[in-house]
This record gives sequence, C-alpha cells and structure tokens, in this order.
Amino acid sequence: MQKNSLTVYIEAGLIATLAFIISLFPIEGTGFDIALGSIPITLFCLRRGWKAGIFTGLLWGLLTIILGGASIIHPVQVVLDYPVAFAFNGLAGIVAPALQQATASGNQKKATYYIFLSTFIGTLARYFWHFITGVYYWGRFAPEGWSVGFYSFVFNGGSVIVTTVIAGLALLLLYRQARQLFVGELA
Repeated sequence: MQKNSLTVYIEAGLIATLAFIISLFPIEGTGFDIALGSIPITLFCLRRGWKAGIFTGLLWGLLTIILGGASIIHPVQVVLDYPVAFAFNGLAGIVAPALQQATASGNQKKATYYIFLSTFIGTLARYFWHFITGVYYWGRFAPEGWSVGFYSFVFNGGSVIVTTVIAGLALLLLYRQARQLFVGELA
C-alpha cells in the first residue's frame, strides 16, 4: 500500500504542476475565468477519488501563490481564492467510483453523464469560494449600479458554466480516446 501511496503523491504533484502550467495560457476577451487547469485536476479526481483530488487541488493553489500566478488583495482572500478554492475542486472525485463502474460495464451514456457531473461538482465547489471572496474582496470592481453579490454571482456563475462546458468536453474527448487514463485505484 505504501508503494501505491507514493505513486498517488507523485501523480498528484505532476498533475498539480500540469494544471498550473495550463492555467498560464491566457484566454482573452471572455469576461469570465476559464480554469483550463481543472481539466487535469478533474481527470486525476476521476482516476484517484476525492481525497487525492483535494490534496492535488491544494498543491495547485499553493503553486499558483508560490510561482506568482496569484492575484493578491488581502491575506485571507489569498488563502480562500487559492489553497481552499483549488482544494475544493478535488470534490470532482466524489463520482469517481460511479465513473469507474460505468467504464467497467461499457456504459458510454453513464460515463458521459459522470464526466460532466464530476466537472460541474468540482468547478462549482471551487467557484463557491471565489464567489465569497468576490463579495468581500473583489466587489469594489463591480460595475456602477451592481451590488457586490450580484457582480460576484454573475462573474463566478459564468465561470462555472464556461469552465464546466469546456473542461467537460475536453475530458469527454480524452475519455473516448484514452479511457484507461480514467481508471485507477482510488486513494
């Protein structure tokens, strides 16, 4: 079991690094944050489960702070927007057993459902924390006449939708080409 744990930690480190690198690619003009790094994180969560996924998301958030990718307004905001929010992205792994069962039985329709459900759960869990910091720390950027809550809801809600669709489609395409990447021993 220790060898497997070491393998999971090594995978987690590699996936968190890959997520950080992918998130460096700018996506201009969308008006929303599209978290492309959630693609490898969600894949890892579906392969290894939510516990390993939370750890991996935490690493991704810490890398973002350490390597200078964080937007910093306040120390509490940094903690909530990066290690906490990114760790919650790991909840995408809650449906890992269901996806692995659908894969084992060859049920493509259920597998597709679980891939999108997983992506939505992880993205929504992450952006919940971004919504909170949006209200308390980023609200000053709200357009005139908008409440800070509405501004944070629109911006972060749009990010949830766009990220879920893009990441879900990318994962579905990957699943159809390399199904074995999604199958692993749950940690």
